[in-house]
Amino acid sequence: MEPPHLNYERLFRSHIQEASNMAGRTNQAPYSSSSPSSSVPISYKHDVFLNFRGEDTRSNFTGHLYTALRNKGIKTFIDDGLKRGEEISRALSKAINESRMSVIVFSESYAESPWCLDELVEILGCRESKRQMVRPVFYKVKPSDVRHLKGTFGKALAQHELYFEHDIMIVRRWGAALSEAANLSGWPFKDQNESRFIKRIVKEIADQLSNSKLSLDEIRDPLVVTATEVIPRPPPNIVLKETWSRPAEGYLKINYDGAYTVRKGGLGVVARDTKGRFVAAKCRLVNVESEDDVVAMAALEALCLAKELGWPRVCFEGDSVRVVNALQTSTASDDSDTSSFSSSSSSSSSSFGQIISEIQYMSRSFQQSTFSVIHQKANAIAENLATHGLSNPEDKHWLAKPPTFLEYSLRIEKSTSSYC
Repeated sequence: MEPPHLNYERLFRSHIQEASNMAGRTNQAPYSSSSPSSSVPISYKHDVFLNFRGEDTRSNFTGHLYTALRNKGIKTFIDDGLKRGEEISRALSKAINESRMSVIVFSESYAESPWCLDELVEILGCRESKRQMVRPVFYKVKPSDVRHLKGTFGKALAQHELYFEHDIMIVRRWGAALSEAANLSGWPFKDQNESRFIKRIVKEIADQLSNSKLSLDEIRDPLVVTATEVIPRPPPNIVLKETWSRPAEGYLKINYDGAYTVRKGGLGVVARDTKGRFVAAKCRLVNVESEDDVVAMAALEALCLAKELGWPRVCFEGDSVRVVNALQTSTASDDSDTSSFSSSSSSSSSSFGQIISEIQYMSRSFQQSTFSVIHQKANAIAENLATHGLSNPEDKHWLAKPPTFLEYSLRIEKSTSSYC
């Protein structure tokens, strides 16, 4: 007989699709939240809400993270002995809704807790209705296990499915929430200096909270899930434009590129809106086996950034013909299990084909996404970021305000750009 958790994994994606179809047939969001519309002024009591499994991390990682955030002057809410009921308590729900950002600490037994999962659903409801910022931490767990409901996450949900057999939709909501949260840009922790890891998280949170005062309302649309497409490679007789062009109305454009040296690569992605305004950028160092792998991983990083920002229609551009060709011809595998989100990234354990499959799988969550090949000169800013990532051991993330070394190039490209 097939083990319960394997059977659950096999059936779960049809559950997610069913939930998506239901959401598409109604005006309701896929996650229920008691929070008001984003058009209503929001009063925040906390900067950060910490969602975590207490018995896994309260006395170690999460406790240390909480202390570091408070020492930085970041008002942080942690569940410190609130009474647990059968469902998420009103006090916890109120704290989530009154927080500017939620940080989800995924750990080994996280999914065993219905309370953690209820909080997660509430958090994603606030992300959609209030534009709350949400960042996951993968503490000694693989992002792909959370994303694809494998390992302890698949086993826990299988047990919940047995226990909640008369209310199976709640388990499906939990699974869909886990998959969505794992696709957000976050911080994977494996075997590294924990103190340094926490310091990096606190710095990025502080930067994101300060930059959020510029408001994301002008640069994002509500997330809608329907379909995806890939722009075919241009015929050999087509001359690619050497200048960057703005995306069409309602679209976000993300340029990606990779820089490679022996067994190491730098990822660079930059997002701009229809007016050519800077939205966000990221770069980081990864361990890889080939140049093709690092460019494919840069494309995957671009998808992660788009998911984090919450845009439903996105144009992805890079100067690698092979990546776009592979996206056209490769068959996406729902069982792809890469660790491309990890700090050391996928290197030898993840082939080029597996990364492509991961890209195709993630692309399904957008209303519309296009991948196209551009001239290398039109991709100069992404290339610059990739080179920067190659020479810096720490991940970099800029939101709303670009790094100083890109300001001039961004200004020039904006002034000389036309629409696609």
